[in-house]
Amino acid sequence: MPIVLPLIACLLIIGAWRGWRGSPLYSGRKTREIIGVALLIVAAIIGASAAIFGGPLERSGLAMAIAGILAIVVVGTGASVLLICITDPEVAPLPPAAQIITSHRRNLYRWLGRIGVYLLANALAAWFVPARWTWLPLFLGGFVLIGCGPMLAALFMRARRLDLRMSALIAAPWVHWHYAPAQWQSWANRDRSWRRRRRLLAAPPETYFGAEGVYCNGE
Repeated sequence: MPIVLPLIACLLIIGAWRGWRGSPLYSGRKTREIIGVALLIVAAIIGASAAIFGGPLERSGLAMAIAGILAIVVVGTGASVLLICITDPEVAPLPPAAQIITSHRRNLYRWLGRIGVYLLANALAAWFVPARWTWLPLFLGGFVLIGCGPMLAALFMRARRLDLRMSALIAAPWVHWHYAPAQWQSWANRDRSWRRRRRLLAAPPETYFGAEGVYCNGE
């Protein structure tokens, strides 16, 4: 058990480094910042391991398991947020009158709600089931929390930046097309997938092209 946290830390560092080394944004300065984050992760993992496996929590296996899960989630989430802050390109400054778009974050809120309901159901199950079965809902909830906590934090950071970039694009586009309802209906009807057709009809009938990218078909 004491080897689990350091092993997860090593896997996080290796995966982050491989992804960053192949990125077009790779640079020496950002690499040094990533190395600093990696050393911080190692220090946090060593400190958490020492506190969990060498302190008063050692008397209770359940307390050690809960503390270990929380440590993994906190360290993994912090590492994901720091690495994204370092490796993601900066968002262009928004004009004062720019409208902030939240479409990407709204899509993520649904998943946050579903996971919250799932974790709440597991917590209630652990409260009401017989004592010998308490470990099962705690294990299921902890497994999802470990897998989804850092990932959702990273996805939220990316969604926020995408929303800001979309806001900058719509506020100051190079080119902006606005389609008549009949044109947009005709365009949507060409798609054979009814799900995509419905999504197209629900999207704004507009296309923006600018420094931050392209916004078209609601994407």
